[in-house]
Amino acid sequence: MTDDRPAEFSCSHCNSAALESDTFCKNCGSVFGDSLVCYQHTTAAAVGVCLICLKPCCNKCGGDSKFVFLCDPHWGKYEIFEGMARVFVSSSPTQAQYITVCLKEAGLHPTEGLEILVPCSEVLEAEQVLGTLQTEWDQTNGIEIRKVTLGDLRQLQDICRTTFFETFASKNTEDNMRRYSDENFSDEKLTAELTNPDSEFYFATVGGSVVGYLKLNFRQAQTELRDDRAAEIERIYVLRAFHGKHVGQELCDKALGIAKEAKSNYVWLGVWEANPRAIRFYKRNGFAEFDTHMFTLGSDEQTDIMMKLEL
Repeated sequence: MTDDRPAEFSCSHCNSAALESDTFCKNCGSVFGDSLVCYQHTTAAAVGVCLICLKPCCNKCGGDSKFVFLCDPHWGKYEIFEGMARVFVSSSPTQAQYITVCLKEAGLHPTEGLEILVPCSEVLEAEQVLGTLQTEWDQTNGIEIRKVTLGDLRQLQDICRTTFFETFASKNTEDNMRRYSDENFSDEKLTAELTNPDSEFYFATVGGSVVGYLKLNFRQAQTELRDDRAAEIERIYVLRAFHGKHVGQELCDKALGIAKEAKSNYVWLGVWEANPRAIRFYKRNGFAEFDTHMFTLGSDEQTDIMMKLEL
């Protein structure tokens, strides 16, 4: 580093502001002075610092990619656009929205749209998030979704009761839980719903075992609104042991796919205000809050947040 550099100056490569203490430009990666050596060739002076991994490189180990310096491994891997690196491309708006929300939840700054870009300095963190998501998606290879029939009544009753108690027992009285279960998961109630042409149930299975289910309503079967242009996700529940294994996402994707095939304009649902995990899940999938309504569980009046996704 030269001794005669002013306290503040501009990078000669990109004209960005820099400080006397800087050894390289945070905007383009150009090296200031000769204080840095190549991370691979330690006898060679660095000519740039990779803005993704921050490794100083000589001219044999890196180079400019659209006015940003990258090491050779990253130079060939990422497309750069005005200091942003493309980390994912999707053909599905729903998938792209989900990934964008996950990246934002990790504190990153992704762009919106089918092509997802992040600042070069956030690429490695973004790759960790995408790696976790890829692991979840790989697990979907063993998940199958099938429509529930009247012959599945006992299995449906079992998964309804089990997931209901797993989800809500810790925050509600035993009496209210029992009353709701007896009223809503009885043979008569489930048979009526299974034979209603405006309602559909779907199982998520792994290895032939039922691990979750979906209930979708159209037209007059909707619990509220009853808008012929809408579809209602009344329930998505997954066994606790399968949380985080992408089962709920598969069921949500199934619901949205069916609603699109039915030419619905939007999908709506109600989720208990004391269930933040479910609220985060639906927000990740693009749902937005639009109202509240009261939900009765036994003798307890509870507030549901109503959420909507335009298709």
